[in-house]
Order: sequence, then structure tokens, then C-alpha cells
Amino acid sequence: MLENLERNTKFLSDPENLYRLIVSELSKKEAEIIDLNTGQLEVGKLSTGKDTREYSNPEYAKLKKSMGSKSGNNMDFKLEGDFYEGFEIDFNNTELTFDSTDEKTAKLTSNLFGGIDIFGLTDENWNEILDELDIGEIIKDELTK
Repeated sequence: MLENLERNTKFLSDPENLYRLIVSELSKKEAEIIDLNTGQLEVGKLSTGKDTREYSNPEYAKLKKSMGSKSGNNMDFKLEGDFYEGFEIDFNNTELTFDSTDEKTAKLTSNLFGGIDIFGLTDENWNEILDELDIGEIIKDELTK
């Protein structure tokens, strides 16, 4: 048991291994992370916490409001829902890559609309996810394997 503890302590002392462990745990929360990301967009917020761009056409903004948009005059990147439905996250060892399989993704993530900041979580939402992870318990479990 002591040998396992020593081996696992060495393993966790490497930041890359710790990141892999956390990313692995985050992968179990993919649906929740995506819901938080699309929820931000629905109210006109980017991952930076800044507002999305305002619609350049006031009539379109009125149409969106009449359709139930919660983003005010700001873009929510949702009309039929295909962009949101295509959201996915690639959990690659020590990093997460957000994307959408929707054909409009390249256009919507251009700097003209919202840039890559469309994808990802605000600091507040990341903190919520990380609080749920209980990293201390994850490390304890890894140490006692």
C-alpha cells in the first residue's frame, strides 16, 4: 500500500498528469458544460463574460424578441437550434476544445460575429463546474488506488 501511495504521489506531482485527471473528470460533465455554454449565449454572453454583438438590424432584433430570445438586442446565435444542438467538446488529455458540428460554425465563430469566444464558459460557470468536481476527493481517490 505504501508503495502505491508513493507511486501515485509521484504521478500527481506532475502537473500534466493532474490536468489529465481533471480533464477526464470534466468529460463526465460534458452535457452540463454544454448547457452552461449555450445558456450563456441565450442571454447574450460570451465566454469572456462580455456581451455578444448587438444585432445590426433593429427589425431582426424585434423579431428575435418576439420569438422568445432572452438576449435583448444582442446576438444569441440561435434561430432553429442547429448550432446549439451541434455543440461538442473534445477532451484531449490536458485541454478541452469546444466546437459545433453545425455547418454555420465557421461563419458564427468569425470575428464578424463573436469569434471563438462563443465557445467556452465564463469564469463564474467554470467555478461552478470545478466546485462540483471536488478535486480534493479526486486526488484522494487517485492516491489510494
